[in-house]
Amino acid sequence: MIEIDDMTKDYDTKIRKTAGSMITTIPAAFVKLLELESGDSFTWDLQVSSDGDTYLVLSIKSENGERKGFKLMK
Repeated sequence: MIEIDDMTKDYDTKIRKTAGSMITTIPAAFVKLLELESGDSFTWDLQVSSDGDTYLVLSIKSENGERKGFKLMK
C-alpha cells in the first residue's frame, strides 16, 4: 500500500446527489497519481485506529482485475 501523507495541493470539487448517492469528479492530478482509468472501481474503507487516528483507504480495482491500495488521509 502506498501512503500519501505529505500532499499540500488542495482541490475543490462540488458534490451532487443522484438517486440517493453523492457523486463528484476526480481531479486530473489524482487520476494521474493513482493511475486511474475509465471503468476502474473503488472500495472505500474508513479506518479508525485505537489511538483515534482516522484513515481513508481506497482500494482500486482496474477492469483487468489488478488491485492497488492507497492510504489517503490521516
